[in-house]
Amino acid sequence: MVGLKHAGVSFSRSLKAFMFPLRDLPAAGDSLARMAVPLAVAGAFHTDFMAPAVEKLEEVLASVELKKPRIPVVSNVDAKPHSDPESIKAILAKQVTAPVQWETQMKDLSASGGFEKGYECGPGKVIAGIMKRIDKAAAGNITNITA
Repeated sequence: MVGLKHAGVSFSRSLKAFMFPLRDLPAAGDSLARMAVPLAVAGAFHTDFMAPAVEKLEEVLASVELKKPRIPVVSNVDAKPHSDPESIKAILAKQVTAPVQWETQMKDLSASGGFEKGYECGPGKVIAGIMKRIDKAAAGNITNITA
């Protein structure tokens, strides 16, 4: 299908998300997967559909003074820690259209011993459930905080 765009997040190697106009859903579903489900999302975040917003964000970020963080910022773009303020600004702009590397981040933190404690805010235990598939011991260190 022409114009098909990869969407923002992939929680596992077997789960892939794609973003395309709703009118194309049946054709895309028939050719790409056993099942296609329209998702109620606020926007096409972390996809090429957001590309027009990147330039404006870069302008705003250029006017902001960032100080070197006390602890490295782990990027959703490349799942790597960053401490240079200019590098962090560039990565923030890339994050608008890049897929989220959450699973890679969590695997790397867990494997390196860098994940000590996590907090899941809001109802349910979705993050803890996903983390359990990555690292059961680390999932036990996630505390759920509800309102």
